[in-house]
Amino acid sequence: MSQLASFTFLRSADVAKLGVWSKPISRFLRRAVSQYSRFLDENALRILNFTETDGIYVAFVMAALEEADPEFRDLVNPIIHTLARHGGGAHWILRTDERRLLPVLHRPLPKADWKEFLLKIEAPGTDFEWESFDAAREYVAERLNELREGEALLVSVG
Repeated sequence: MSQLASFTFLRSADVAKLGVWSKPISRFLRRAVSQYSRFLDENALRILNFTETDGIYVAFVMAALEEADPEFRDLVNPIIHTLARHGGGAHWILRTDERRLLPVLHRPLPKADWKEFLLKIEAPGTDFEWESFDAAREYVAERLNELREGEALLVSVG
């Protein structure tokens, strides 16, 4: 199972437009197309891909953040649902307010708790590597730390 994880830095004001741009546009006698990639190409401040290991570990890190911070977990963003519906994958939007989660990211998950964590988040199996999760945790922390005022970070795994 190989997943790609990307980190797209956007202006906060552009986040609301993500949902609109992800909706497929009908074309006469041809397959509908999404303008999402074009929107990202034109509006992304920078795009980084997590290449150290499988992107699913980034999704596990985001699940750990949701477990650690109920406010983050309960933050309902309709844009995320629209992106998932039209493009598939899993997405999270981090704003500068979410820097409050940095202490969670700087505290490693004990290796002894790894299997229990995978069961808790209902991961598709328990044969995942703790070391890869830890590398993803550090990567997410670095990206969140890079977030500047007025920016948002779109984390996509798919």
